[in-house]
Amino acid sequence: MPKTAPHKGKGLEMSGEQFQMLLDGFHRNNVLLEEIRAQNRATIEAVHSEVGLLRREMNERFERVEVRLDVLEAVVRQHSKDIQELKRDVAELKGDVAELKRDVAELKREVTDIRRILVRDEKHLARLDEGQVRQGEYADELRIHRGELVDLRKRVETLEAAIKISDV
Repeated sequence: MPKTAPHKGKGLEMSGEQFQMLLDGFHRNNVLLEEIRAQNRATIEAVHSEVGLLRREMNERFERVEVRLDVLEAVVRQHSKDIQELKRDVAELKGDVAELKRDVAELKREVTDIRRILVRDEKHLARLDEGQVRQGEYADELRIHRGELVDLRKRVETLEAAIKISDV
């Protein structure tokens, strides 16, 4: 290194060699700063590139998620409609069941009444068969009652079968 003349400044005195070393230090620092700046620019560009890539990937994923959500929302809406329809159907069926229960109760009362009539009429017929009533006197009525009893018995059996089916 060439020797330089001493340098004088505001309250600072140094030899030419010291001044040269200071200038060399500044120069090295400037070179280092420039290298750091270049590295920072490269890092920033890499970060921007990665950010762009991440944004594209996130946008694609969000689009797929939105499509799936749209499908799920449509399914939920349809299920809600189906549930409302099923609720209406259940309410209607409950009404039908209540009506059937009333009908069955009425049929049971009718069967009970018919049984009472049958028992009464069978007792009358038994007395007639035993000869407690004069034969000629009620012969026509007896034939009519026997026919009615047979019809009533068939009707009772049909009603009882219907009641057993509805109880199941």
